[in-house]
Amino acid sequence: MITISTRDYTTEQLKYLTEGLSYAANKIFDSQECEEQADCTMGCKAYAICHDLESTRQYIWKKIWEREALELHRDTQESK
Repeated sequence: MITISTRDYTTEQLKYLTEGLSYAANKIFDSQECEEQADCTMGCKAYAICHDLESTRQYIWKKIWEREALELHRDTQESK
């Protein structure tokens, strides 16, 4: 399990973090533990970390979308 407090980061920093998590996942796919796997499947010996990275990425993207929607809403309300 990977734990991240999104409150500690700006939206831009969270975007960089998701890029880093994607890079880490790709390095795992390229490793010997996942030689024949193109994605995170049960056949990959590194499935646990691969799954954790993907779950964390999805969680962070959800938080990014929520923040951006809130910012857009605020901007819309201020312009009225």
